Amino acid sequence: MVLSGAQPPSGGGTPPSFEGLQKAFACSPIARPWPFELSWKAATDNVTPSSQIVYDIFLSHTSGGEDFSHPTWTTAPGVTSFETPPLNEPSYFVVRARDQAGNEDQNTVERVGEDPCE
Repeated sequence: MVLSGAQPPSGGGTPPSFEGLQKAFACSPIARPWPFELSWKAATDNVTPSSQIVYDIFLSHTSGGEDFSHPTWTTAPGVTSFETPPLNEPSYFVVRARDQAGNEDQNTVERVGEDPCE
């Protein structure tokens, strides 16, 4: 039931199509902590242009420990990378796409932050 004057969410509740986080990478010759560069391909949506999709980033220090009810960070619209503040390892990340109606994809693609330069 829709209240008088209220509009249902645009997109009909359909979340964006998103493949999830591709890389969580750092290359630092200095001692920990260091920032990680996270990157992914742009999500697509049936209503919201890719340039307006935001990404919620979830951090955990244990594999599978992300709290999906509270993102650690949220990006500006349309970006496909994010630099974290300096972090100690281990750091595990999941990124989810969210459209303008608030629909969020439910992927659980997790990447551990790696520093091959260490």
